[in-house]
Amino acid sequence: MRKKLSEKKSIYLSTVVCGVLLVVLVLGFIGCIWASLPVYPAFKKGVETEKELLKELEQDKVDIVYPDFLMNEYQLTDPEFYVGLESRDRFAKAEGYTISGTYTVGEKDCVIHITADRVGNEQPRTGDVEYRGIAYDEGIASGEKVSDVHFYHQDCSYTIYLWKYEDAEAWIDTEADVLRDIAFRMMDMAADGDTVTKR
Repeated sequence: MRKKLSEKKSIYLSTVVCGVLLVVLVLGFIGCIWASLPVYPAFKKGVETEKELLKELEQDKVDIVYPDFLMNEYQLTDPEFYVGLESRDRFAKAEGYTISGTYTVGEKDCVIHITADRVGNEQPRTGDVEYRGIAYDEGIASGEKVSDVHFYHQDCSYTIYLWKYEDAEAWIDTEADVLRDIAFRMMDMAADGDTVTKR
């Protein structure tokens, strides 16, 4: 009788252990699927403020130049901030940023848009002109709606865009100055090693 009871107990315990292990495996499988679901399909996530953006970059130790003079000196209105991500899942780490906002000179409005990303082993776009040893190129065409300056430094790619609204001709005298001022100051920061992680 006792033998039968102990056999029943061991069968019961074995069943419970197998059931618990099965539940753990199922939960682990569901967790893996949940963690790998694409939460950020565009490889970026929006944040509310510049402070949040810098916190994300510092937290993930992204060694990248950030134009902290932009918001104060250019007084961008309706600014948008995005953290560039290495993957699309919920645990993706930061590897760059995008800043965008409206800039006004007199009665002329345009959008300043800056993207910065770590590019790793990718072949970067570079130019024939140099500033402080950093090669850059310009896509500044009078009367065109989009102009840009691009440079690459220490595995990071930077592009500063200026999008004009309907009256693109009104920006002919100032667009190059605006783009070069931002780009050269960012290149100064890059050449001096003034990055997010070294402040």
